[in-house]
Amino acid sequence: HLAQDDEKDDAIKSRLACFERCKDLIRKSTFMLASRISCIYVNQSGTLAAAGCENGSVSVWRDMCSVDVFISNRCHSVEISAVSICCDEYVITGANDGSICVHRLSSKSLMIARDGDGFAITSMTSISKIPLAIVGNKNGAMYVFEVDSGECVGSLVLNSQDPIDLCLENEDIVFVASRKSGAAALYPVLDLLRNLF
Repeated sequence: HLAQDDEKDDAIKSRLACFERCKDLIRKSTFMLASRISCIYVNQSGTLAAAGCENGSVSVWRDMCSVDVFISNRCHSVEISAVSICCDEYVITGANDGSICVHRLSSKSLMIARDGDGFAITSMTSISKIPLAIVGNKNGAMYVFEVDSGECVGSLVLNSQDPIDLCLENEDIVFVASRKSGAAALYPVLDLLRNLF
């Protein structure tokens, strides 16, 4: 039992140290950002962090110790409302006008820019090992698109005019919550993908 307790303590200390490094990095580099942060995402391993900004730009940090991997100034014309990292290679951003951009980390470039439908992106999540992003919007729609092509491969309207939030838990469960009604549901990822196609 003592060895298990020590392992738990070490894991907690490691997470706290990562969190403190992230806070310190953001505090030190905030002056470098062109605008205030509107959303943030940290990958599961804690090696990448992305921040979407009010002016439509995105900043990415690797390993929480260097400054920016890249800054893509004004990839959106309006505030970024959601950001996610997929396969540790793609940074996906969604904005208040419904537009979506995909950035490739290895080339530090904007890869795909999709025009919006006018409905603000309210949340976004991605599956770390599969290049798919699940997006929720202000109109109550949830859709899945292929990150590497930008193609929408499925959609589902959960509740018209009711903004939704999404969260991926342990790569196999999507938590979906309604902002207005307070309704929430858990969907196994594979079942959700089957229903969307």
